[in-house]
Amino acid sequence: MNLEQLSRREFLVGTGALAAAEPFPTTAIAADNRKSKKSAPRQISFKEAQADISLRQQYINQFVTKEFENDASKYFQDIIYDHDKSMVAKASVTDISKVLGDPAELEVTINHYLNDPQFRKLPEQEKDAMRIRLRASEEARDELKKYLELRNKKKLEVISKSAALVLHYSDRWGMQAKSTLYVFGDAFKDIVLRANVPKSLTQQEQITIPIKYPSTEELLRSRLQHEYTHAQDKFHGITINRELTISGSNVNDFDPAVLVFVEETRGYLRQIEFIREKFGTAHSAYAVSFKAFIDHMSEEESRSIISRFKGGKLTPHEERFVRYQIDQISAKTPQVLRFVQY
Repeated sequence: MNLEQLSRREFLVGTGALAAAEPFPTTAIAADNRKSKKSAPRQISFKEAQADISLRQQYINQFVTKEFENDASKYFQDIIYDHDKSMVAKASVTDISKVLGDPAELEVTINHYLNDPQFRKLPEQEKDAMRIRLRASEEARDELKKYLELRNKKKLEVISKSAALVLHYSDRWGMQAKSTLYVFGDAFKDIVLRANVPKSLTQQEQITIPIKYPSTEELLRSRLQHEYTHAQDKFHGITINRELTISGSNVNDFDPAVLVFVEETRGYLRQIEFIREKFGTAHSAYAVSFKAFIDHMSEEESRSIISRFKGGKLTPHEERFVRYQIDQISAKTPQVLRFVQY
């Protein structure tokens, strides 16, 4: 669910994607591979890792390497088990005082701020005037501080809802830069979904009941397929055809919310297709992933993108990308669009 573009992939980083995280000095994949050449380590099962927190890092290293083979080291610079999400929070949340006190980082922040949708249509002359004011005025610094505080809040909201996610340098789209994969303690917890059912056979009134689904390795596999999609997209950029591309040369032309919509719908479609092909729609992982996709599409930000799309309020390139993604959802998971009353 990347943080520069604020919201699960603002984490993705972007909304999908996030502010760029510091690179981690160790590489779990490479370390694990070196060990395996000396002596094959005992393979940890999902159930063992679920029962023993101390085994989870080793389990995830083995699991990701087995699941993605050589692509694991190609797309992930590091794999981190972050039980309470404290490490990803530290890596992704902006140090506001440091940013505002460093001329280079301040300039980057000003550029991000001026790329906000509210300023996109301003003439360049007015943007240049704003840049001068933002550099020099203490009052303007307070404006930037509030902007950064809001970004941090959104990033933490994304983290709180996630079982796994990737962090990526937001300014290296399509430049073959690797992502850092985080897997959280929530990935090993059972899931409780809520469903509305008739109160009785003779009454139309409905009540909400909890339905518990077990956490399984199959669900974890599907979630990591989702994150793997994000890592691939960040590494290569997104190319559907000649007219539909997102790369380092044009990523800043996209409204961050549109970018998140594209990234997240791609991630969820891959996640759901993976379960359907490998385990079938009767598997509990399908119900959990399907519900997560519906919840994402029901969020205010996703609804806003669809509303702007219908109202012709996106740029032509954004409109083509959103149309393509909606067509993909309609073809592969049409029930999702019916649930969100598209």
